[in-house]
Amino acid sequence: MKKKLILGFGSPVVADECVVPAILDELKKKFSKHYAIKNELTLTLDHIGYLGQYEHVIILDTVLDGNQLPGKVDVFSIDHYSPTIHLENIHDISLPGLLGVAQELGIEIPDTIDIIAISIAENERLSNVLSDELNNQYQTVKEKVLKLILPFGNKLITKQEPELIYKNVNILIEN
Repeated sequence: MKKKLILGFGSPVVADECVVPAILDELKKKFSKHYAIKNELTLTLDHIGYLGQYEHVIILDTVLDGNQLPGKVDVFSIDHYSPTIHLENIHDISLPGLLGVAQELGIEIPDTIDIIAISIAENERLSNVLSDELNNQYQTVKEKVLKLILPFGNKLITKQEPELIYKNVNILIEN
């Protein structure tokens, strides 16, 4: 059986994006026996062969859209893709584009890809310190992400049951 991967996208020196490496450090303490855990700066074509080594990939990324409060955590499957900062890369390729190229070339892709997106306040200031808005929510964000990883281990998110997925995820987030 292939190992599962938690793949984070975030820079440790860009304000609010540094939330991803910080949470990955926490995930490594709790889940490194069950998941490969890795941080990248952005999605590129280089990931085309790499992702296919895993049966299940959980992507942790950030979202900056101004309509969501910093610290809001959303989860969705690749079937319900919504762009995040590093999965919609204007310099290289988007996640759906990458998966499409892999399929065209006959390159194996993961059976399941789930995305956890954290809403942030800023991503242009060079700093390893979170904005006040996100810092005030950090503990809650970390706890939500940790709770979300647990059911992923049992493949909570499936292509067949999206209504059940979002109901269960909302229950986890509210608790």
